[in-house]
Amino acid sequence: MLSNDGYRDIKWKLDNVTKNLSGQQRHNYKRSLRQQIKEHEYATKFSPSEPLPYIPYYINRTTTAPCLRQLIQAATASSEYTLDTESMNIYKEGNQLTLIQLQIFLPHNSSCAIIIEVCHLPNENHICSKDELKPFVIFKLFSNEQLDCMNPINLQEQFKLFWNKQHRHKSNTSSSSHASNNICHCETCIGIGTSELWSLQNSIAFTFNEYLSKQLTNQNFNIGT
Repeated sequence: MLSNDGYRDIKWKLDNVTKNLSGQQRHNYKRSLRQQIKEHEYATKFSPSEPLPYIPYYINRTTTAPCLRQLIQAATASSEYTLDTESMNIYKEGNQLTLIQLQIFLPHNSSCAIIIEVCHLPNENHICSKDELKPFVIFKLFSNEQLDCMNPINLQEQFKLFWNKQHRHKSNTSSSSHASNNICHCETCIGIGTSELWSLQNSIAFTFNEYLSKQLTNQNFNIGT
């Protein structure tokens, strides 16, 4: 969380962006400032988000065969997963693929959180969303044919439909002591664009009134553990 002076300083920088920045560089700079402001405001407004119990696993060239077999067994026994990927921006080179994040849901509200460090995998001959996964085919973890057999569900699209169904716009015309119950939580009133997909941070904030920090999002994910 920023100090009051730090918060005001970033707000001032956003309102007074130097003319030396233009194009994509200016856009990225303003986006970074807005994200810092959002982090501060969410940290102030919402309580910290606490995840359910999970066991972290980091898959790289040091991962043992027994560990991989254990994870394969867990994945085989489960029918629910979440998937995300991460990349990092390399100056003048674009994005470098770095992580595949897989969550395997287990009984009793627990899960395995698997972080596959694709920059630190063993040689392909070692023993040991479709569009989002296809760039990772180069690491020989899976094939295009396997991806084509997937039946992925876009949770961001599903959540947007769910939210719009549950939170239709309503006018706040009540002046009673229960006026807080009439606060509208439709997308327009909480600042979510009609064509904007819900981020995990926004979903947790407005569903559970909890703050999920994204301050570590832009990190050097390729350095390994």
